[in-house]
Amino acid sequence: MQESARSGILRAVLAIMVAALAVLGWTLRDRLVPARTNGFAPELTAKSLDGRPVSLSDFRGNVVLLNVWATWCPPCIKELPALERLHRKLGPEGLKVVAVSVDAPAAVAGPYNELQAYVDHLQLTFTILHDAESRAQDLFAPTGLPTTVLIDRQGRIRNTILGAREWDDEEHVREIRALLAEVP
Repeated sequence: MQESARSGILRAVLAIMVAALAVLGWTLRDRLVPARTNGFAPELTAKSLDGRPVSLSDFRGNVVLLNVWATWCPPCIKELPALERLHRKLGPEGLKVVAVSVDAPAAVAGPYNELQAYVDHLQLTFTILHDAESRAQDLFAPTGLPTTVLIDRQGRIRNTILGAREWDDEEHVREIRALLAEVP
């Protein structure tokens, strides 16, 4: 085969590959970018630790702090106590803290439930869900864990924060109290 023919075939194959990647990127665009601020939070259903399905829409009418995390993520584990303190502080005012673990199914299977062990050890009392399919990470946290999404009473995303935070510090408490004070 002549060099120019090989070069032409190589260019054609490369063009087809680029086009295929562009089509794939377009079809998976919702998984490649986080849900937009001021857009409505996408629907998500995950299982509670007792196996019941719980949907994000179940919390509509409340301000929701949705935290996407995993037991293998050290910053995630580090921020869980701050989420618990925030839950105890603002839960009575209407805040719902919902932490969605994207751990593999093995983390909750068998005689040792790693997820439940963390919840028990840290004495977490807010809602903990397990999302074995990692839909929460696809929808809300495509760039890393932990990711926290603040959702208003109407279900709109008001803020998305990547990385661990001290959620019970005054800055965050003030932001969340402002959302709690909004009239739907």
